[in-house]
Amino acid sequence: MKSSKSPFLGALLVVTTALIALGCDGRREHASDATFEVDEVTLEKTAVAERDQYKLPSVKVFLFKTCLRDKAARSPIQQTDFLVSDGVKTQSVRTNVDGCVFWSESHRISSLQPERRLHIKRSFEGRSVFRGNVEVHLSFNPWHDEGELYDLRWFNPPDLGHEAEDLAFESDLSELKGGGFGSLSGSVSARAFVSDVALLFEGHDKEKTQISTLLTLKPAQKFQMRFEPKFLRKTMQEQELQMDMNGGHLKIRLVIVRDGKQFNPTAQDLVAEYEGEAQVSKNGVVDSNILLRIHDVAATLSRNQAILILSPVETDNAWTTLPGVYTGSVSALKGEDVELSLREVKENALFVADAVDDLLKQAKSSPKAIDVLARDPHLKLRYDIDREKDLRQWMKGPRGVAATRELKRSYCDRLYAADQVVVTRTENSWWLSWLKPTSTRRERALGACRLNPDRFVRLAAESFVESVKGNRHMGGSSSPKTIAISRSLTYSKTQTDENGSELSLKGGVSLEVGLDADLGYGASAGAKIGIGKEWFYTSSFKRSNESAVETKVSEEQALSVIHDTYEVDVVVRDCALVTGVVPGTGFYACESETTVKTARETYYLVNHLVESSPLTDELASNQWRLVVRGDGMYRNFEKMMTMDNTVLGFSKVFSSPSMEAKLLPDFKATQTYPGVISSDR
Repeated sequence: MKSSKSPFLGALLVVTTALIALGCDGRREHASDATFEVDEVTLEKTAVAERDQYKLPSVKVFLFKTCLRDKAARSPIQQTDFLVSDGVKTQSVRTNVDGCVFWSESHRISSLQPERRLHIKRSFEGRSVFRGNVEVHLSFNPWHDEGELYDLRWFNPPDLGHEAEDLAFESDLSELKGGGFGSLSGSVSARAFVSDVALLFEGHDKEKTQISTLLTLKPAQKFQMRFEPKFLRKTMQEQELQMDMNGGHLKIRLVIVRDGKQFNPTAQDLVAEYEGEAQVSKNGVVDSNILLRIHDVAATLSRNQAILILSPVETDNAWTTLPGVYTGSVSALKGEDVELSLREVKENALFVADAVDDLLKQAKSSPKAIDVLARDPHLKLRYDIDREKDLRQWMKGPRGVAATRELKRSYCDRLYAADQVVVTRTENSWWLSWLKPTSTRRERALGACRLNPDRFVRLAAESFVESVKGNRHMGGSSSPKTIAISRSLTYSKTQTDENGSELSLKGGVSLEVGLDADLGYGASAGAKIGIGKEWFYTSSFKRSNESAVETKVSEEQALSVIHDTYEVDVVVRDCALVTGVVPGTGFYACESETTVKTARETYYLVNHLVESSPLTDELASNQWRLVVRGDGMYRNFEKMMTMDNTVLGFSKVFSSPSMEAKLLPDFKATQTYPGVISSDR
């Protein structure tokens, strides 16, 4: 930008600044015995010499001009040699017929830095006829599109700095973090910007489907992602300047989370994610193939929110741009193009970006199934089970019904006694504490257990996955199967913290009806169903004539079911478990050595298209959606949903800090237990 002004404006500025100079030291004039004078320094031309990987200016060349006058004669100095200096180096210049000289400077910048004015100085020295030295202070903004230069003898910024910066004719300003005129508080580097994003569905990638150590199915959907990214940065006037990208790479983080969790997502909110890099074309377009990894299949058709974060991968300087953070609604992930309605997050954008980074780190974690079991609140009582040799002995099965019953009876006291030793493991040390009696429920269970141990002691031998070596998809998905439902449903207004994956490991779905009424327990049905942004647990299973229900639906409805089967090579640790019917009663023992097994796991995706359920969510694309893992588990589930003259009760699961582990997607699947190999039961 040229700093030349109209004659009237120039005269006005001269008079104004002269008056100011009488009362303050704003003109930056210095006493000189030079025999010449230097007129106003201006910027004649600005050119881009180099561009960075985003095709933004990175090196700019500036042509400066000033005119010299004979101090005595007050006339232009023609065809005379002078020196102009940056304080270290000098350039030799010669005045033209108008008495003017030109010199060039080259400055490396980052176009992503905040604009600011730099306080610099240049000095002029006569070489022959004219003597002396004249020092001139300037305000210089090389980030401005055309450059911005003010001679401080004629222009006095209100926030003028007192000390000039050492800016040479050739300098690297790309790592400059401070200095310049004006406060930098509130000034930030540029941020990535996008106004519209398209996600075009390309298909399911069965070969890229992952199975986690907790045996959670994580399918992959292929999309073509298209958008036109730009950079935004603020000018000195706090106006946002939009800069096109025509090259370079961007880091893309895309996560889909439960509705209402877009500003503070946690692990239990994650539905799907993608993280990768994309090339920006010379036309300023990103057209990239991405693989969207689904972490919570049951939530893909519910109401969800997308979080998109864009940030540059490469920079030639120490400046890092702010990420562009966007949130908004996203359509269902049901095997078609996805619609995104995004808006920029300007407040707390860095907080959201950090939360997404934490979320992605957790998504890549691979916890061992036995470690998850150790954190499960349903297993509150843990004995020093390494010494429980008898538990290992019956892992291969005690001989005969009578032997099994006596073994169960021997565990009644340990499960239901008032005082029990609680053992937890912390940093390879054992710490003991004592649990006080919790309720009369345990006392009643103790007596009943001695009379009928089969009913109050549950034994299981299970294989807990420690790592997954690989998986193979066993053919295409099945054709949808329809299950007709003719039964009653009830929704309880009482919320539950139940996760439906009891340590009993009976299969997660139990069809037993009518445990002791004194215990206050109906048999657990164990199915978890996602509906909208909530999820529900089948908390009761009763004969329909036992009691009235709050809400009842009994007209015929239908479930649509498809399934996929995988062979999974896993490293497992075999464990024996003893549990009771009262929550928090149980202990287990595991083999010291691991083994390698090939597990055959079938995953059933169940959709419930229902209009009149008390649980419907009119804003969700599909009303019910759940995952069942294991053939035996699915048979029990289908039987539970189709039995006549029964009522299936649902309770909404609430979230609390202590529920963090239980609400992970791994716990939302109806299965034996996260990370436990399915058995055909």
